[in-house]
This record gives sequence, structure tokens and C-alpha cells, in this order.
Amino acid sequence: EVVEHEKTGFIVPPKSVTETAHALEKLIDNKNLRITFGNNGRKKVEKEYSWNDNLKQIIKLYLKLV
Repeated sequence: EVVEHEKTGFIVPPKSVTETAHALEKLIDNKNLRITFGNNGRKKVEKEYSWNDNLKQIIKLYLKLV
């Protein structure tokens, strides 16, 4: 769920050695791409998986149930 193809990383078929090698070559050769993927991934995790955001969702659910 965290990895979005070409935004936070690459999603390649598990048995595709060629596509995996190509994705790794891109990452090895492009420092800015690695930084961008890392920053985008961090932002996504902070936004969607932060304690405060999850707590708000839990409270909403609890109030619905009560």
C-alpha cells in the first residue's frame, strides 16, 4: 500500500528478473530519483499512517458504534 509505482518506488512482477534489474539500474544511476521516492514515501506514511490521523479515525468509529 505504501509503494506507488514510479511515485514512491517501483512495483515489478515478482518473477520478472529483467524488470527488476531495470528498476534497480534506474535507482542506482539516479540519486535524485532515490531521494524523490524516499521523500514521497515518507510523506505518504506520515499522512496515512500517523498516530494522530489514525486516532481521529478510531474516535470517529468509536462514536459511531456508541
